[in-house]
Amino acid sequence: MTTQELKNLFTPRVGNEEQTQIFHEVRKQALKLAGTMLVNSPGCPEQTLAIRKVHEALFYFNLAQTLEKPKALGAGR
Repeated sequence: MTTQELKNLFTPRVGNEEQTQIFHEVRKQALKLAGTMLVNSPGCPEQTLAIRKVHEALFYFNLAQTLEKPKALGAGR
């Protein structure tokens, strides 16, 4: 996997302005995590799988964003 392919996985798609801002922040953190994985493990199937799981989590977060308005941090705990 190249750095450009990694960046493409974490490029935001569509959403309203509020969703886009929230998604951008979460995406930035997910990209940071995936980048850390990329440079600290050998290029192997397990590395690719780990990065894809971060990408998958980002996908589901984006989906959840469209289903319900985000709750305040710590709400409902």
